[in-house]
Amino acid sequence: MMGSVTGGMGLRDSSWAASVITGAVLSSLVWYFGDWSGSPVVCSLFMASVVFISIWLLLVREDFFCWPHPALWRVVMAASILYSMLLTCMFWLPPKQARMVLRRTLWIQVLEFPQLLMRRAMARTVLSHSALIMRNRSVLWIQSITFELIEESVKSVLPNFNECWWDRWVLDVLLCNFVGMEIGLFLINRFAEPFNWFTLTHERARPPHEESRVPSFLTSREHFLTVCFVVGIGPLVDLINFLLKAALFIPAESPLVLCNLLLVGLPCLVGVPEIYATLSVSGHFRIGSQGAVLLYSVLMELALSWKLSSDTFPANGLKSIPVVARALWTLALLLLLGFTAMLPFGRNEPVPGSIAKKRKVF
Repeated sequence: MMGSVTGGMGLRDSSWAASVITGAVLSSLVWYFGDWSGSPVVCSLFMASVVFISIWLLLVREDFFCWPHPALWRVVMAASILYSMLLTCMFWLPPKQARMVLRRTLWIQVLEFPQLLMRRAMARTVLSHSALIMRNRSVLWIQSITFELIEESVKSVLPNFNECWWDRWVLDVLLCNFVGMEIGLFLINRFAEPFNWFTLTHERARPPHEESRVPSFLTSREHFLTVCFVVGIGPLVDLINFLLKAALFIPAESPLVLCNLLLVGLPCLVGVPEIYATLSVSGHFRIGSQGAVLLYSVLMELALSWKLSSDTFPANGLKSIPVVARALWTLALLLLLGFTAMLPFGRNEPVPGSIAKKRKVF
């Protein structure tokens, strides 16, 4: 296994503290005395980010992952907080100024990615990151099909979703998504632990001779809602990503697309296992600190897209979605709520003493 729920000493030692402070000071000196062509605002934001990440590395002590090093995941957490702060700042700006901030000050010109290299990196990330996060073939297939149905429903709002049936169902689902799933699941089976979202029975207080034919996620309302949250958050994040790019006029070739993918995908590598570890050990649905910051960022992306939609999307907005699609999605939501209400309230009891068990998830 690559790591565990509990981390090691990490950066708590004084030697690590000295290294972090030295690195921050040297970065400041190099940036200050170097000949950089970026705008002063970019320089100021960069150095403020360096200071914030350095302080975060020194102060934060709780580590969910310790592979390859706890410092990596602390940097991811700090970057998530900075990203959420940036989204909050842009949300309170007028639409024109928000786009101007992105275009003139945050448009990454210092890092000139070669187009071919960037596209290859994005292709590798897109093909494997969902499987590395969810670690379950059934969840991945449900998310893939759900997103294609969402594309079909909102193609009147986002014109780039206008695809022919073979492009959507053959090229996207049966080819690209299938290859990405298998690559990601192979890596998970080789180096980590798959997640059994639907049949969490290995830590249940069930007699060894007793076997239930009902999947465990149908025996507890809290477990069922957890699975629904995990299944639904993937297509929602993908949809918001497309909405945000359209609202901010970000081309698909921009390095900002790759940065956004990393700022969302890397925190998911921690947030989703946090949910799974809590569910499998205690039977409760709980979002950890990294997941909470990520959820806030996703909601702020949705709010920012909605605010900027007045001059980006069609004037009738959601009304342009076909009536049949809206009716079917409403019916599906009502059926889901009704089915959830019929499930028994409570949670699946864990084995006594398993709450304190250190469970390896990565």
